[in-house]
Amino acid sequence: MAKLSTCYPLCPLIDRSPIGVTSDSLPGCAIVTLGKNIVIRYKLADQKQASSWSSKDKLSAPVIYDDVGKQYIAVFNQSIVRMWESTEVDLNRIKKLKFDHPIHSVLNRTNSEPVVVFKNGAVVSLSAALADRRKMWLGPLSYDMTIKDCSLIKLEDTDCVALIAAREDGVVLYLTEVDSTNVQLLSVPLERKDRKLLGCTIMVVEGSVSVLTLWNDGQLFSLPLKVLSEPHGIGCAVYTVKAVSLKNAVAMTQISTHHLAVYGADPSEEGAMLVIVNTQFMLVQAHQHYKLFSNNTCLWIIGTSLLLVVGNSLAVVPFSLDTERLCALIGSHKPLKSHESKSNDVEQILEMENAFWEDENSPTLIDSVSAKKEWAGLKSVENLVAQGYSQAMLCEELIPFLIEKRKISDIISLLKKLPDFPEEPLVRVLIFCLDSPVSAFNSIKHEIENGDSVEVDGEDDSRDSQSALVEFSKGQRALLDVIIRTPFSEAMILPYLRSRLNLPHCLALLQYIAQSLPQTNDVSYSKSLLKWSAVLLDSHYQQLLLSKDECVSSTITAIKELVESQVEYMDDLKVLQPILERVKCGQHFQKQNTLTNNFYSIETLRLY
Repeated sequence: MAKLSTCYPLCPLIDRSPIGVTSDSLPGCAIVTLGKNIVIRYKLADQKQASSWSSKDKLSAPVIYDDVGKQYIAVFNQSIVRMWESTEVDLNRIKKLKFDHPIHSVLNRTNSEPVVVFKNGAVVSLSAALADRRKMWLGPLSYDMTIKDCSLIKLEDTDCVALIAAREDGVVLYLTEVDSTNVQLLSVPLERKDRKLLGCTIMVVEGSVSVLTLWNDGQLFSLPLKVLSEPHGIGCAVYTVKAVSLKNAVAMTQISTHHLAVYGADPSEEGAMLVIVNTQFMLVQAHQHYKLFSNNTCLWIIGTSLLLVVGNSLAVVPFSLDTERLCALIGSHKPLKSHESKSNDVEQILEMENAFWEDENSPTLIDSVSAKKEWAGLKSVENLVAQGYSQAMLCEELIPFLIEKRKISDIISLLKKLPDFPEEPLVRVLIFCLDSPVSAFNSIKHEIENGDSVEVDGEDDSRDSQSALVEFSKGQRALLDVIIRTPFSEAMILPYLRSRLNLPHCLALLQYIAQSLPQTNDVSYSKSLLKWSAVLLDSHYQQLLLSKDECVSSTITAIKELVESQVEYMDDLKVLQPILERVKCGQHFQKQNTLTNNFYSIETLRLY
């Protein structure tokens, strides 16, 4: 699942749009070529400037950072290249490397030297271009064509540059190999009859490369690229885009293997819209609206943040990609029924046609489980899975039956068996565990003492209940530990926690987390405890904030102290890391040759 965080401005714009934004040497930093004479390095987290440079010559391409040469590279006036280190102050003093033929841009290459892209489409490595700056490198573009966009890709173990070039009669995609004598590998005209191209981008998925094109009828086409085969057409239609306006230009960029960010005008023609599309299932997973829209639609990705032009400023939109859950993608999570509003203006009608190929008297899932006297535990679940029942259907039907029969051991086995456990049954099991009396866990307590099927996943049962903030039996702790270890989506579980989990239950869970966190040595279990504490504080934030109960304040204080202690441990590890690196590399520690002490001091006094 994809999620867009709150948008915040990074810096005002000098022109309508910056020349470009690229990644910096430091993680979380971006190189913003703000105008024709200024370059600024920004920290995206706190919006502060790390450094900046200005020049009398005009920049004509985005400034990049060369990871191999540990230097910054810029193109001035389409014919001058300058390279400098981060400690440099004045760019005007740096040596100019002048070329006889115009340069479009310089592209950074992972674990290798950058490449120079000339205006005619020639792609040459930086060292080769600097070795002969007067040479006329052959390229696929004619003089009347202009490069709109270019990106470096790896196609069949070959470093290539995809060029999007525009001419009077349309747009053409060229694929050119780096440092190759061939003019081009292939060329694809991006055109449809009576249709206008709104945007295009390159998509790389598990080694295969394809070009995505969006047209003014909303159709998104995908065209696979191969070196030896010349493609015909623009591929096949894979999706219909309706989230953005189809009357203006649209910017698209890949943010992960199966996620595409699309930025354009709002369909209502009021403001702008940013959406994230899952290209595996072709669904819109997140969207964000903005009041202002600029005709210069530009979109960049730096780490886990998207940078775009909103009005007269450059904005940052952090995003997060959670574990993909098929049931959440296809909409099997039904909306919560709101008990606060008495009447709803909009009513959702769910219609479904059921087809049966068996006899009319064939048992359904409910008949085969709840009305069945012989329950074989995990074997029954395996039989139902073999029959083709989905995990969501199993949990929806089995959990109420197991809770009614109080088969706690089977609930624990089901939690461990199903990797994709839905959030609604998980909250139902959690409430059952907190509401049930101690006598309901006698059977599981007997199994724990005998060391049978139920385990507490390595947790220590010697937790002192007398000094604990909340007391649970061994059976309750066993079930709680399995619930806490079960993965879930925060966005999907929050509504169920807000509507079904009351404040005493939330407080009891927070106390249990504060009790268990300092006593566990399992890293994954500690992460699960911290994740549950965060989602509980989020779901009951207002109630905890307005409560004046001493128990609430003491619990929150205990969790705060635990988090602060974890932060202190991480700070200590940061101090210890350089020492461990020196030991790992076999470097000796430098010892001071001179002995110094502070037993005396010497001062010079001027008497006259």
